[in-house]
Amino acid sequence: MENDSTPLHLFEFNQSDLNSNRLGLISPRQQEALKQYAGGIRKSQWGSVWVIGFFLPFGLCLIFGMYLSNESTRRALFSDPLNFIMILAVIPIVIFIIGLGIFFANRRANKLENAELKRVEGIVSHDEQHSEYGTTYYVIINKVKFLFSEDVYQIFPEGSRFRIYYCDATHFQLILSYERLS
Repeated sequence: MENDSTPLHLFEFNQSDLNSNRLGLISPRQQEALKQYAGGIRKSQWGSVWVIGFFLPFGLCLIFGMYLSNESTRRALFSDPLNFIMILAVIPIVIFIIGLGIFFANRRANKLENAELKRVEGIVSHDEQHSEYGTTYYVIINKVKFLFSEDVYQIFPEGSRFRIYYCDATHFQLILSYERLS
């Protein structure tokens, strides 16, 4: 279980959470946290709708304003109805892309809210990947990779034995609790 000497306060669980996880259950406190994460996923996606809802009409108004600014560009716009139709076709395409983003965000959020508790136990090994965006640290137990943006090798020393309770949170595993085994 986590204690105050943990260098990074990444894992917020208590003895009650750990006991629930040992019984194969996600504690009510952890369920509430998962619902909050899921709500954040939904809110961030809907937040982009307002931004796009402003800039789409604004951009179209700029384009039409530029086309209507002088005689030669007006002639070019109205010379072929396809020109006008192509500009207006942007609206349903953007709405479709927004809808697709909302659909996938809701699917990820639902998966997180209805997460299933999983458990892995074994010897810890480490791996890391470096890129232009920073380093990704991996803690690996029995082929299950837990990824971190910060070095957690002090918490999970290589060669030590751990039991980790986690759930699949879309494309990564979210650690709910853990315990070091003798």
